[in-house]
Order: sequence, then structure tokens, then C-alpha cells
Amino acid sequence: MSSVEEFPVEKWDALLGVLLSAPFHLTRVLLPDMRKQGWGRIINLASVHSLKASPFKAAYVSAKHGLAGLTKVVALETAGSGITCNAISPGFVDTPSEHKPVIVSNV
Repeated sequence: MSSVEEFPVEKWDALLGVLLSAPFHLTRVLLPDMRKQGWGRIINLASVHSLKASPFKAAYVSAKHGLAGLTKVVALETAGSGITCNAISPGFVDTPSEHKPVIVSNV
């Protein structure tokens, strides 16, 4: 977790690649066969961060917002074709990354 100005560019690229570019490429490659069959289901795991931002998570939040947008675009482009595209956005899970550091002072 880093501020935007301290976030490593290579980590940004890696996270966007896995969390946003990979679903795009998979969808792009699989849609033609789904269209031929007249049926298909695309389910993207978006996260609560597709709807809400958190500090120090620029890449993750950006990718998940992008995935929600991609899901909406694909849903509109495939409407009426027998193909559906949905995103699941589960709420927060209590993990160490959700806890903010506590600064203790002897003042």
C-alpha cells in the first residue's frame, strides 16, 4: 500500500495487467465462440473497490473500477445475444490490508 506519488510504476503495470487487461483479453478471445453458440456467461470478480475507493490502493481500485466498466460495456454489446456479462462485487473481508496502521506516541 503506497500513496500515488510513491507507488512503483512496475507494480502499477503488473496489477493492471492481471486485474484488468487479462479479463479483457479473455473476453475478447472467448466472445466469438459464445456468439456462434448463441449462449455464454461471463462473470467478473470485481470487488467492493469497483464501487468505492480506499486510500493507498490506486492500482487495485483503478483496475476494479475499470473491470466494472468493462463488464457494463460487454453486457451492452452482447444484450439480446444469449450472452450475459456480470460482475460480482463482494464487500470488505477483514484482512491485514484493511487495517490502518496505528501510530502510538509517548507525548
